[in-house]
Amino acid sequence: MKRLCALLMTAVLLFCCAAQAEEESDYAALTADELIEIIEQRDATIADLEAQLAALESDNESANAAPAVLEVGSEGDDVQALQERLKELGYLDGSADGIYGNATAGAVSAFQIEAGIAETGAADEATQAALFADDAPRAQIYFDLDYTQASRDPDAYAGTLIKFDGTIVQVMESDTLIVFRVATDGRYDDIVYCIYDRPEDYTRFLEDDRVNIWGISFGVYTYTAVMGNEITIPSCYVERIELR
Repeated sequence: MKRLCALLMTAVLLFCCAAQAEEESDYAALTADELIEIIEQRDATIADLEAQLAALESDNESANAAPAVLEVGSEGDDVQALQERLKELGYLDGSADGIYGNATAGAVSAFQIEAGIAETGAADEATQAALFADDAPRAQIYFDLDYTQASRDPDAYAGTLIKFDGTIVQVMESDTLIVFRVATDGRYDDIVYCIYDRPEDYTRFLEDDRVNIWGISFGVYTYTAVMGNEITIPSCYVERIELR
């Protein structure tokens, strides 16, 4: 770009010098009307070159401008392109509709985790650059939770990447951790004990929220119920959670 601008300026200077030399050598042979025509042609050419230079500088500024931050509520072609890239890398299901909703924010969060970027769910300049890079990490493969298998053979199931949906039946919060008990089959059936590191920008989840969860199974968890009996249920570390 800088070289092109320099070439254009050089062309302007050479043209001016050539025109001046021509005027000095042929001045006596020119009529007033011919001289005016030459000057007008020269001025028009200089104006055209200056316009091209201004357009190139404007294009360069646009190309170097930081992309807009895309977040929940954003809409348009940029969002659609983002969604298509997320789908290509395996982070987003469904159609690329150009509307930045919770599903897109969740997919962006998952990508940010894989790319080692601060998890915000918003596609800022760094996230977009990493997402569209040739070496952008692809999504890991999460398997649908097999509740029976996770309960029957928890040691073998531990470490498996799992995904499931369900209804939150209990939320317990601390400054650093959030614990969810999530029913995966009905209101109080097939409960999974879920542990989630509380993010700085945590948006609270409530009882009765329907959620999608991606995480890592870590076997089973045993706790004492109100009646005093011990209950053992499958458990997982939550990597990503989103409202349905």
